Amino acid sequence: MRLAFAPSTRATYKAGITKFRQFCLHHKMPALPADKETVVYFAVAMSRSLSPATIKVYLSSISTWHQQNGYKSPTSHNPILRWILKGSRKRYAHMHNNRPIRQPITVRVLKHVLKKLRAPTCHLCDHDKKMLAAAFTLAFFGLLRVSEFTVPSKQSFDPRRHASIASIRWRRKHFTFTINSSKTDQFHYGQAVYITRSDSSICPVAAMCQYVQSCGSNRNTPLFTFKTGEPLTRHSCLLHLRNILAAAGYQPHAFNTHSFRIGAATSAAQAGIPTPQIKLLGRWRSSAYKCYIRTVKESLRSAASSLAKLATN
Repeated sequence: MRLAFAPSTRATYKAGITKFRQFCLHHKMPALPADKETVVYFAVAMSRSLSPATIKVYLSSISTWHQQNGYKSPTSHNPILRWILKGSRKRYAHMHNNRPIRQPITVRVLKHVLKKLRAPTCHLCDHDKKMLAAAFTLAFFGLLRVSEFTVPSKQSFDPRRHASIASIRWRRKHFTFTINSSKTDQFHYGQAVYITRSDSSICPVAAMCQYVQSCGSNRNTPLFTFKTGEPLTRHSCLLHLRNILAAAGYQPHAFNTHSFRIGAATSAAQAGIPTPQIKLLGRWRSSAYKCYIRTVKESLRSAASSLAKLATN
C-alpha cells in the first residue's frame, strides 16, 4: 500500500493502521472491512493513552486504508466518533492543563536572539554563527516548518527532497528559497518562498549572503551545515535555539522550532497584513501548484515585502 502523503504523515498513517489491526486481532474483530462499532471501540481504547490529535490521524489512516482497498470508510457519517473526540479533547486538556504554552518568536525576540548569537561571548565559531543566523531568519521570514530547512541526518540527505545550497536563487533585492518537499506539497511540485531585503539587524538577505559566502562551491550539499560538516537537523536546531534563548534571558523550554512560524504569522497579523496574504506566506493552502500562477506570485512578493518591513519598525 502506497500513501500519497509526506513521509512523516505516511509513517503516522502506517502506525495507525498497524495499531488498528493489532486491536482488531486482539478482540477478534474484522479489520478490513471494519464496521463503525469497531472503529468506535478503537477510538475509546486509544483515548486512554493517546492525544486527540493522534487519534484523529489514526482514524484518518483507517479511512484512507479502506478507501484505497475499495471499501466504504467506517469513519464517515459516524456521529459517535465526534462525541468521543470531543470528550477526549476535554479529558486531555484537563490532564495537561499545566503544560507551558508554546511561545512565538516575534521580531523583538528574534532581534535579541541574533544579538546574543553574534556577540563575542558566544562560544560558536564564526561560520556557525553565520549559519544559525541565516537559518533563524529564513525560518522566520519564510514561515517555515523545521523539516523544510533542515535534514534528518547526513546519511539520509537527498537534494531532491531536502534543502540544499541549490535551493537558493538570488535576485536583485531578494532571493527565493525553493521547498522541494513538504507536508502541504505531497506531489513535489516545489514551492518558491520569497525572502526580501530588510533595513534592520535581522535582514534575512544579508544573513544568507554572509553565510553562503563562507560555504564551498558544491551546491548539492545540505543548505545549513556546521563547520564540522554536520548538517543542521531538527534536534541541533532546537538545541542551539534554546541555548541562545536562555543566554538572552528567555525561558528556553517555552519555545521550539515551530515558534518561528507562529511568531511570524502573529507579527504579520498584528501589523495588519491581510489574512489571505498570511495564508499564502505560510502555505496554508492545499493547492500547492497555484503558487506558480502569476497573480499569486505577485501577492507572495507583496506579502514578503510587508513582512520584511516589520523588522524596521
